Amino acid sequence: MKLDTTNLRYLTSDDWSVLTAVELASKSHYLVPTPLIHKRSKVRSPSAVTKSLWTLSKAGLVGRIPNAKYEGFRLTYGGADHLALHAHSKSGAVFAVGNVVGVGKESDILAVAPPSTHNSRGEERRGEKRGKRGSGGGEGTQRGLGDGSGNGSGDREEKDVQYALKIHRLGRISFRRIKEKRDYLGKRHSSSSWLHLSRLAALKEYTFMTALYEHGFPVPKPIAHDRHTIVMELIEGFPLRQVAEVPDPQGLYGELMEMVLRLARYGLIHGDFNEFNVLVREDAVDSGEEGGLEREVEKLALDEGKGNRSTIKLTPILIDFPQMVSMNHPDAKSYFERDVACIKRYFSRRFGFTSDEPGPFYEDALETVGRGGAKMLDIEASASGFSKKMAKELEAYLKETGGDSEPGGEAAEGGNELEDDDEGELDSELDEELEQ
Repeated sequence: MKLDTTNLRYLTSDDWSVLTAVELASKSHYLVPTPLIHKRSKVRSPSAVTKSLWTLSKAGLVGRIPNAKYEGFRLTYGGADHLALHAHSKSGAVFAVGNVVGVGKESDILAVAPPSTHNSRGEERRGEKRGKRGSGGGEGTQRGLGDGSGNGSGDREEKDVQYALKIHRLGRISFRRIKEKRDYLGKRHSSSSWLHLSRLAALKEYTFMTALYEHGFPVPKPIAHDRHTIVMELIEGFPLRQVAEVPDPQGLYGELMEMVLRLARYGLIHGDFNEFNVLVREDAVDSGEEGGLEREVEKLALDEGKGNRSTIKLTPILIDFPQMVSMNHPDAKSYFERDVACIKRYFSRRFGFTSDEPGPFYEDALETVGRGGAKMLDIEASASGFSKKMAKELEAYLKETGGDSEPGGEAAEGGNELEDDDEGELDSELDEELEQ
């Protein structure tokens, strides 16, 4: 579904209380009875509750079911989106929502702006963002992520900082397999189930992103998390799948394999390591700076019709972590080998590069776990709030609905994106079941 924030500024305190009440009661009711909404919202006047429900229903934030056995309302994805954005706004993480910058298999990514960078808090954030090359800015569109404005030049200082808002929408792709997989969700086969699973996916991604960022991995900086949404650093770059050629395929291939092995040393396997989940960012390089793992290339920059050469380096950034598993997972070997094989296959097909060296192999990577004082980030993530029970529930969803199928397939290409009519079809199926 498309995010429409028009109603955010017009909702009253009673409207938010009623919408929150519907959300809380949705944990045990797909269709929340109206009397229960009144009780949970703590709005004194029944007429005020009725008025708020009418307003929310008109805005598409709650839904009604014709011919249901009792009068009630259900929470929609739009309602959940508004609750999350309201929370981000109150916490100071998000001030304004911009354009869509990406659409994943089961997520949407939008450019968002924090509160004004002119106050003390904003200046602190802006200074923090300037400390990382290529980490802010952008024009709020997919083109603006890498159209030449993100090369570390000084004109970025005149722009407001932008973040990325990722909204998890589990069920958007996999709902088409529901008829074949009904045993998994059973009676919980409802929009509340999808929202619950989307919350788990967002919590897992934020937890692992935070752990990876704190240990120096090239991932977006996590800013905030609420419900099924994450606010993070907006990376100025392109997905690897959109890059037609690179100056040094062997060097980039080596960096990505080193990233796989480094994850293993910290006890983790990405689980979906492919060209869709690697961003390539251009960073400016000082004339005397050494590249390290990052490759330096020469780029011709045109300045008022004159050709001036400036040195940049291409930095791979890893994204998307809901499929991440531990090196101790029962299927760890197959996940590890799939990640490696996916990169090998893509580089051979796109760049015509095939490594002369075999591997890396899971058995060798397993021996390096914890080496050099590397912490077990899977244990750290569990201690941070993403429990083993949550991990099992999310993993069961991915397996039963095909969410962990071979990377780079039709769904990853965008061929299975949910259309509005399809989402309506899912809601209709659920409503018919409730009527029966």
